[in-house]
Amino acid sequence: MSRGVKTSTACHRCGVVIPPLFLRIERTTSTSGVSTVEYFHANTTCLRSLRREIADTILSRELTEQEKRVTSGVIVRLSSPA
Repeated sequence: MSRGVKTSTACHRCGVVIPPLFLRIERTTSTSGVSTVEYFHANTTCLRSLRREIADTILSRELTEQEKRVTSGVIVRLSSPA
């Protein structure tokens, strides 16, 4: 999650512009040594395609109990029908 982006960015999923300093999900991927940053709206519609990655975050990182609860809640919401 990030609020520190000071420029407008397009959501990688829906293409709608996210205004500067608005809450967004930031995802960095690396391919052949080149890093790419993708931004997503922090809503269930735009995050549904990332639910597996979000679930893996719980297993791959040391999160605080609060972070685990929030992440688990997000996963449950993303897994339920729209």
